[in-house]
Amino acid sequence: MRYPLYTLLVEDGHGIGQPVAFALMAREDQAHIEEFLNYFATCNSLDNTQCVVTDKDLAEINAVKKSWNVPVLMCYFHVLRAIDRHLAGTQMTAEDKELCCLVSTFYVWSIFNIL
Repeated sequence: MRYPLYTLLVEDGHGIGQPVAFALMAREDQAHIEEFLNYFATCNSLDNTQCVVTDKDLAEINAVKKSWNVPVLMCYFHVLRAIDRHLAGTQMTAEDKELCCLVSTFYVWSIFNIL
């Protein structure tokens, strides 16, 4: 049986991610992620938490929104990778894929710079 490892990182004063909690999950569903987040919150103060960055997994996003009162952002890398994987499965020409990727990258970049 495969147990996924969840890691919570905080960004320190130098902009470096530091691991602060680990959890081996029986399932990667919203209920289990919520339980992990709620347990962490009971043991630690979330007063200085400004946002949470996650990949595109809806279970993670919904669990954070339900458990903690902080904005949830999606990881720039994971968003671009999802776009790239989607385009790879289409019948578009290479030029159209490149244009679509460029427009998507600009759109994602603009969203991240507005927040």
